Amino acid sequence: MSTRRHMDSDSESDDDQADGARLTLHHGFGARIETIRDAVHFVSDQALLYPVGRYIALHDTQNQLQTLVYEQPAAVQQTTALAISPNLKYLAVCEYVSGEGSALGRSQVTVLFLPTRRLMKILYHTTVEGQIGCATFSHDSKLIACQLGGSESTTTVWHWEKAKLVGSFRSRAPISRIRFNPEQSAVLSLSHPLRILRLNDKGSFKDVELPSMRKLGGVEVQEHLWLSSSRLIVLTADGLAHVFASGEYAYATKWWSPQLNASNLATPPKPSGNLSSDLSAEQSGGGLGTVAEGA
Repeated sequence: MSTRRHMDSDSESDDDQADGARLTLHHGFGARIETIRDAVHFVSDQALLYPVGRYIALHDTQNQLQTLVYEQPAAVQQTTALAISPNLKYLAVCEYVSGEGSALGRSQVTVLFLPTRRLMKILYHTTVEGQIGCATFSHDSKLIACQLGGSESTTTVWHWEKAKLVGSFRSRAPISRIRFNPEQSAVLSLSHPLRILRLNDKGSFKDVELPSMRKLGGVEVQEHLWLSSSRLIVLTADGLAHVFASGEYAYATKWWSPQLNASNLATPPKPSGNLSSDLSAEQSGGGLGTVAEGA
C-alpha cells in the first residue's frame, strides 16, 4: 500500500524558518479524538475527516492521500467538537480561546467551506461561558446549534452566514447531545434528559410536550437520533433502543445487553434484536406527519 501523502499548497504553513530553511508539514500521524466530540466524519464514500495535532486532516481512503484542510490558530487553546453540514460542504470547528490576563476565555465556531478550504465565518460566544460540548447543523445547512457549559448548559442557535444569534436556551442539567429535526429547523431535541424544543421567531424556546416520553422512566439517555421528521430513536443506559413515531411510543429493542428481560420490550412491531435491521425497517417506513406540540 502506498504511503505517499500530499498537502494543498494553499494549506501549507511555515512551522519554522531559520538560516533560510523553511519547514513545511506534509503529514500528520495518528488522530486526536479523545477530547473532541464527533471527531471523525465521512465527507464522501472515500474521504474521512479527523483532527491530527493542531490540524484537521482529510484522508482519501482509496488513494491513501492526506490533505491538511485547517490549522488551529495560535490563540486557540483547544478544539472541542466538530460538525459537518448535511450537504457535506461546510465544517464547523468548535474552539476555545484562552483569555489574556484576568480576562475569561471564550468559545467560538469557525465555519469552513470544504471544497475550497475557505474560512467562511467565525461565530463568537462572547456572553456565554464554557466550552462547546457538541454542535450540529440544521437540515438546510443554514443554522448551527451549539451546547456550551458543564453542570449548567446553554444552547445557542446561529444563522451562521449572517453571524446572527437567533436563539438561546439555558438548562440546569448538563446536555450531552443536541440535534435538529431533519425537516423542521425550528424543532430541536436535547438529551439528557430527552427534551423536544420549538424555537419561535423571538428567539425563545418552548417545550413540546410528549407524554409518551414518560416511557423512558427517567433512565439516562446516552444518545438519540432522528430517523425522519416524525421518527426518533433514543438509546438509554439500560441497553434499550426506544422508537417514537409521530409523538407516540412505538416499541423498544435491545442494542447491547444480552441480559435484558424480554418482558421489558414492547410487542409491536416485533423487533429482530438486531438494531441495524430495525433501523432499516424504520427508515423504509412511510412518513408520519410532523412533530406537533401536545402530541
